[in-house]
Amino acid sequence: MKLSLVLLRRNRMPNGHIFRGKDRLAESDGHARELGKPEIRKQEVLDKSRMLFKNDVTLYERLKHLRVKESWD
Repeated sequence: MKLSLVLLRRNRMPNGHIFRGKDRLAESDGHARELGKPEIRKQEVLDKSRMLFKNDVTLYERLKHLRVKESWD
């Protein structure tokens, strides 16, 4: 690929714009979508936010100490 040839040249930048030119260093954006990288990144962000915040608590979990077992039922 052209990228290896460009990176092996010492102290020289590729011809043209490095993101829009013929010998650009950036890859196309479609390959990331095909590999599922946006979904993976989204999952990583959600996991990180779950570590910061407490888990959701339902009303049933909050008030379960008030439940009384009726012996006559």
